[in-house]
Amino acid sequence: MRPGGQPNPDAVNVTAEIRRRPVPTRYMIEKVIVARPGDGAPVVLASTAAFVWRLLESWTTPEAIDLRMTDAFPEVRHDERLDARSEILRTLGDDDLVERR
Repeated sequence: MRPGGQPNPDAVNVTAEIRRRPVPTRYMIEKVIVARPGDGAPVVLASTAAFVWRLLESWTTPEAIDLRMTDAFPEVRHDERLDARSEILRTLGDDDLVERR
């Protein structure tokens, strides 16, 4: 539960569609390296973030990402997958690598 009964900020965006920005991308075996739009600095995405990055090729929802993560990582607890997805999308957003509609 959030302190003071504050709503989960991610809950507001559950129905928002998101996709990755068209940036230079290099695919490694389990990682992806992308260029941050603002300054071109490399951002290295580890395996789970790279998995999410691939899902963001076209417009999708966080709910659809959750379903795909459930299929890909069934051994991970539901709340841990949600936390991971939220953190990945927040980090990608902080680096201006995703857009929403």
